[in-house]
Amino acid sequence: MSKLSLVLAMILVTAGLVSSCLPQVTTTGQQPDRLPSTVRPAADGAQEIVLVFGHSSADIPDLNRVVEKINSYTSVKINTTVRIVAIPLSNYLQQVKLMLTSQETMDLLMTGNLAFVDFAGQANSNQLLALDHLLDRYGQGILEACGEFLVVGEINGRIYGVESVNDEAPGIALCIRQDMVDQYGLDLSGVSSLEDLEDVFAQLKAAGADREMAIFSPSTAADTGIEVSIRAMGADPLGSNYYYTGVLMDPHDISQPIVNFYETETCLELLRLIYRWNQAGYVMPGILTNREDPQTLIRSNVLMSYLQAYHPAAQGQVNTQCATPMQLVEIQDPLSTTERVGPFIWAIPKHSKLPINAMKFLNLMYSDEVVVNLLDWGIEGTHYVKNEDGSISYPEGVSATTSTYPMNYSFIWGNELLSHILAGEDQDMWVKMKAFNETAPKSQALGFTFNINPVYAEYTACLDVYQRYAKALGSGSVDPDVILPEFLGKLKAAGVEKIIAEKQRQLDLFAEQSGLG
Repeated sequence: MSKLSLVLAMILVTAGLVSSCLPQVTTTGQQPDRLPSTVRPAADGAQEIVLVFGHSSADIPDLNRVVEKINSYTSVKINTTVRIVAIPLSNYLQQVKLMLTSQETMDLLMTGNLAFVDFAGQANSNQLLALDHLLDRYGQGILEACGEFLVVGEINGRIYGVESVNDEAPGIALCIRQDMVDQYGLDLSGVSSLEDLEDVFAQLKAAGADREMAIFSPSTAADTGIEVSIRAMGADPLGSNYYYTGVLMDPHDISQPIVNFYETETCLELLRLIYRWNQAGYVMPGILTNREDPQTLIRSNVLMSYLQAYHPAAQGQVNTQCATPMQLVEIQDPLSTTERVGPFIWAIPKHSKLPINAMKFLNLMYSDEVVVNLLDWGIEGTHYVKNEDGSISYPEGVSATTSTYPMNYSFIWGNELLSHILAGEDQDMWVKMKAFNETAPKSQALGFTFNINPVYAEYTACLDVYQRYAKALGSGSVDPDVILPEFLGKLKAAGVEKIIAEKQRQLDLFAEQSGLG
């Protein structure tokens, strides 16, 4: 599944079940700064670490079976076992904040640059452990897998997190049902921008395609749609996917002043375009109250097309997600930015009692196919079977929706390039992905992460304004010539200019320290 169509992971065990009262024995030498720490001996003598992450599913019946299989392997390989704690995504940010504040037992944490995780805030609040020494000694697999992209986990010159390896420079593509392309004789060869889609949608509308299903959805419950559309404009949001906090309009020129994207003529024209689409009947009716992701809507024959992250693995993944052949048309070139490389980051909480064991286990998530595929797919012969060509399939009578291990989150578990590939998908896609990542253009600000703490009050006030306006504007439900000035006025009153000034100050410092100033 692509990082942009995301919606993530797990709820078998809630945070309230995490016990911090396990047997403890005093020791030293675990922390790289040599502070005293305690260790938790597992029953077999291996040390047990606690891994916390978020999942959208309310039920993963075989999670414990898979964890037992992982532990039988890692207890021998690195003298470490794992207990996986899954928290509902709807409550993930709040629950993790509580766990960090109360220092509940936790050794590996899923964090990142998305709205429901808070890597920068956690690192700048001194809640995460600096990993530099641990990586040098125990993280060779991580260093090799992440390469230059390790920089997205760096804050103030130290590494506090490790990005999940998959598509590191996704572009943007229109995903449209192949059967609709064939039925209505669409020629998409000339489509290379959002503006080019207008003629395609008009042709579908004129042919009555909208009587079969909605033509286009720029928005879902998890994503306002406006951010995806803005990404198609090529700006670098500088580590935050809220574009009012300041962007580089040209990601290859870090010397230019950053701007509030919503104040630009580019944004106004984009919103006018989507508004025209909505007025013309191209946008899915009821978009503001929709709570289904585009893939579900397509599987239900309700929707025809949507915007999607584009990378070498996207075609096969989208076909699988939508359960029907889809045509992908790239409308924005690849670009590596902090936001795109690091939506998911793995970190070790500073209060962890077993940072060395945590790093050893994390290293396996980036270098060991056995661990990666147990996390991604479960147990061979039970949750998947291998085919002669090396691909995998669900066992007879089992599907993605009926599997007792419906993880479907290979993009968060360390190094996805070690993951098995489903039958029907391009069996060379990880080779292509590696080449794609290595050759894609990179923003000059790659690695910059905005510390929001100095302007947190203003940021919170602006976020409230954004959440009241963005979906309506991004779905074309309101006239931007009327509503955008109102939105901008409320952002200004909430302190957006102070946020942008602080972000500019931090970016200038980053550029100077990186030799770009």
